[in-house]
Formats: sequence, structure tokens, C-alpha cells
Amino acid sequence: MGLDKAWLRGLAVALALLLVPLVAWFAIPGRPLPSVGAGSAPTLAPSDLPAEPGQKPESRRRVAGHVVTEEGSAIPGATLTLTRGALSLGQKTSDLSGAFFFSAPDGELAVGASHPGFGAGTTAVAASGDVSDLEITLSKKGSVSGSVVDGEGNAVASAHVACEGDTGQGATSDGEGKFTLPADALGCNATASHPDHGTSSSVTLKAGNRNVITMASPGKIAGTVVDETGSPIALATVAVESFVPLTGDSGLFFKQKKADATGVFELNDLAPGRYVLAASAPGKPPVKTRAIDLASGESSRGLTITLTKGATLSGVVTDRATGDPIAGVSVRLDAATSSGASATGSAVTDAEGRYSLPGVPEAPSSVRFRHTDYTDRIMSIDASSSKTPTQNVDLAKRGTGGDMEMTGIGATLLQGTKFVEIGSVLDDGPAKAAGLLSGDRIERIEGRSAEEFSVSDCVQRLRGPEGTRVTVTLGRGTKTIEVTMTRAKIVR
Repeated sequence: MGLDKAWLRGLAVALALLLVPLVAWFAIPGRPLPSVGAGSAPTLAPSDLPAEPGQKPESRRRVAGHVVTEEGSAIPGATLTLTRGALSLGQKTSDLSGAFFFSAPDGELAVGASHPGFGAGTTAVAASGDVSDLEITLSKKGSVSGSVVDGEGNAVASAHVACEGDTGQGATSDGEGKFTLPADALGCNATASHPDHGTSSSVTLKAGNRNVITMASPGKIAGTVVDETGSPIALATVAVESFVPLTGDSGLFFKQKKADATGVFELNDLAPGRYVLAASAPGKPPVKTRAIDLASGESSRGLTITLTKGATLSGVVTDRATGDPIAGVSVRLDAATSSGASATGSAVTDAEGRYSLPGVPEAPSSVRFRHTDYTDRIMSIDASSSKTPTQNVDLAKRGTGGDMEMTGIGATLLQGTKFVEIGSVLDDGPAKAAGLLSGDRIERIEGRSAEEFSVSDCVQRLRGPEGTRVTVTLGRGTKTIEVTMTRAKIVR
């Protein structure tokens, strides 16, 4: 009997111990368990998110959004960083749909996104309240794109876009002004250049396709070509003789127009810079204008270019070996303009080898004599003291020398920023012997400033009869050098 009572007391204690946790479970207030759908993660309300140290749960808010490509496709696996100024408040990773969310405090915040295959992106967050529609667009690192426009916002096609200092090919804008550069152009300072707009200011390229490079608007020069009596010259040729861009860089610029029946001309689509024009007409020597400065989009009107009659050169052309006259030799001005726009015309020798060429400048100039059976010969002419100069010429048969004979210093010239420059120096010529170097600036010829000279102006002054001397002042870096050369026969 004593044993049965002891057994019953033990059973009662055991049952009591089992009932205590169950009573305690129902006695403590609880919260419902979150529902979990098949294959989904628990969904928590903002108030359920854990607070940061020192923050009260009720001060938290939800900041959510998506990371997408420029085409709007989701970018999974992007790293999202929540920041307040330079302080990082936490990081998340976008899911398969590009979505992300943060439990964030109030205040001015930002969310930055990055991904190995894309450029970084950042967006600001409103100072308070839940935000659920943030969209951060990342650009693929494969390219950097943008557009080129003029001062009025019009698209500029065929502009060359390149990073400053880049010797690569760059890119050319399409018909809508759009361009694309490779990924390594990101962050570079890019410029655009175009014959009608000059060179733009540099723009730092950013990720995406919203880079805009603005170029100067084109300008124009208009006027009239007349003769010495003031009568208009119909169909006169007008061209850009020399051009120095507003940026200060030297540049080549070719534009040519014919004046109308009343002598009126207009050169359009001109980039900002300094221009010198050349005009010519049949029987009249080319004339160069004063320098004309054009700002962006500026028009210069009312220019009058007067062409005079000039001199008439005549003479006889003969065979150097036999002395016989040569018929059919073409005689015309050579390098009369840098633009090549010389409408003066040509003369042809008759059966007795005689020619008569009107429209020769009353200043130092050159005349080329050409025949298919003979070597070309360029002769220097100075008609400043005579309206009817004479020049007899003998030509060598082809195959007995080079393709061309002339007299001068033996150097090629290029248009520089402020002065004409030495392009190259021929071996065994006076320029080589005098120590001229490629890049030397021609600052004075025979004591006269060459600052306003074009290439053709310098060519005519450096050419001359064989054995005569010419003194040239050169600029080389910060130095000034004066040399005197004896003109010699050049065969090329």
C-alpha cells in the first residue's frame, strides 16, 4: 500500500512538470507566425524590420526599388549601398528581378549601385516616408555614348569625337549627331571637331548616353566681286585662302564658291576663326582679302573684292637641246593661291612657240610651263615694273632629268597657327644647307613681317632666279634665327 501511494505521487509530479511549459506558452502574449507561401521568402512589414543600434523601431521606413539597364532590363546581383553623406548605412544585393529594399532612417540619403559589367549609378532618396519606386539605371561598360549639337541645339552630323590627347580613331557622329566611344573613354575630356563648326570645348564623358557636346554655330561671309571700274564680275571664283580656328590651332579649311551673274557670293557654314579669302576671274590675277574674324554663328556681309587687269606675260618656248620652238605648251600661273582657286586661265604656245598669258599679278609670281613630252618648268616672274613682261623658256625632254624644274630654297611649306611653317626640307637644297628644320616658323622675309602671309605668299617670295639671295627670319621654339640663302635649281 505504501508503495502504491509513493508511485502515485511520482506520477502526479511528472504530469505537473509536463503541464508547466504548456501553461506558460498560453500565458505569455504572442504574435501570429508569418505566412510562408510555396517557394517564397517571408514578407515583413517595415515595422517588423530590425532597428539599427540607437534607433527606435517606429522611426524606420522602407526604401525599395529596382536596378535596370538602359534598355530597362533587370540587373540581378548588383551591390546596393545606402549612404548618408560619406557614411555607409548598409549594403544589399538586388534579386533576380533587380529589386532591393532597405530599412532606413529618416534624413537625406542616397542609394548607389554597382555591378562588374556596368558603370556605377546613384540616386537620391526623399528625406522622409516610405519610398518604393527608386530606379537606378546602369550603363554597360562596353561603350560611352552621347550626341553632338550646335549652339541652337541642332544635331551635328559627321563631327569627329575623341578624347583629348587620344591618338586613336575616335568616333564620327551619325545623321542624328549621335556617337559611341569605347568603354575606356569613360571619364575622359572629349572634344568634337567639324569643318563647319571648328573644335568644341571639352566635355567630361559620364556613363550612359546623355553626354552632350556643344559646338559653335556656323557663320558666313558674303560680298561682291567687282573690277577696277566697280562693275560686277559674273561667275568669279571665291575661296577660303587661309583659316586659323578660334581655338588657336592651325587647320586646313577648303570652301569655294562661284559668284552669281551680279558678282554676289556667299560662303556658308563657316567655323569660328580668322579667314582670308582669295578671288579670281578669267584674265585677272587672284586677289586676297584682309583678315576677317568670325565669332560663333556670326555673319560678315558687305565685303567688296576688286579684281584688276594685271599684266600680260609673253615669250617663246623652245627645245633645250635643239632650240626649236615647241607648240602646244600650256602656260599658267603656279601656286597663285593656297586654295588652288585660280580662275585666271592659261595660254598655249602656237606653232612658233609663242604665248601670251594675261592676268599675271603685278608682284612676284610663278608660271608653270607644261608639255607631255617635256619636263615641267616653273619660272619666277616679277611684273611689278612692267605691264608687258617677257619670259623666254627652254624645256628639257622627259627622261633627261626629273619631272619638274624650278628655282628656290628647296623646302615645302605648311599653314601654321600664326605663321607659315617649314613642312619638310629637300636634300641638297639651300634650305638644308642653311639648317632649316621642319616646324620652323617663317616670321619675316627680306625684313617684311610674314604674319599675314599665306602659304602662296611665302612660296612666291622664296622662289626666284637661280643665284639670287633671300634672307628669312625664322622662329624656332622661343628662339629667333636669321638665315640668308642663295636660290638654286631644284629638280624633282
